[in-house]
Amino acid sequence: MNRYHFKARQQRGAALFIALILLLIITVLAISSMRESTLEARITANTIESKRLFNAAEAGLREGERRIALSLSPLDSCGSIPCIKGVATTYTADFSTAHAYSGVDGATAMSRNVHWYIRDTPAGAAESQAIDPTYGAASGSRSGGGITIRYYEINSQAYNSSASAAATSCTIDVICLRSVVVRLYTD
Repeated sequence: MNRYHFKARQQRGAALFIALILLLIITVLAISSMRESTLEARITANTIESKRLFNAAEAGLREGERRIALSLSPLDSCGSIPCIKGVATTYTADFSTAHAYSGVDGATAMSRNVHWYIRDTPAGAAESQAIDPTYGAASGSRSGGGITIRYYEINSQAYNSSASAAATSCTIDVICLRSVVVRLYTD
């Protein structure tokens, strides 16, 4: 009987060792799972913020488009909103003198910083196409028969206040959108 009692004493340490290894494996799996869920939460938060910025930038585009639609005559250089901030000769965007989003009513606020501006778009330039392929018109504004055709480029930018106090370039944290609007004015 002494012999069996001796074997039981030798195996008591083995059971403790196996229990510690199992506990270590469970701990590593739990930490790995927590890190993975934290990473997924960050990815989800970034995706949501990206969608919010995109929607805010699109709201800026729509404000510019609505203001052009409400204008009764072709836009002039800046004075009162809406106005032309220059001529679109390149694809670069300059938001240094852009309008802050306020909605057409002038009192709407956004949870993100949104800026927009309008540029005149001359058709018939080196990289543009003719306005009216049927007649081959090739000028940015065409008059005739009491109708004036104007092309306007609207640029919009949205960024979170934590991105930068004065975001000027378009990056992953600063969403920039552009659209072109054709407006017919009657004389």
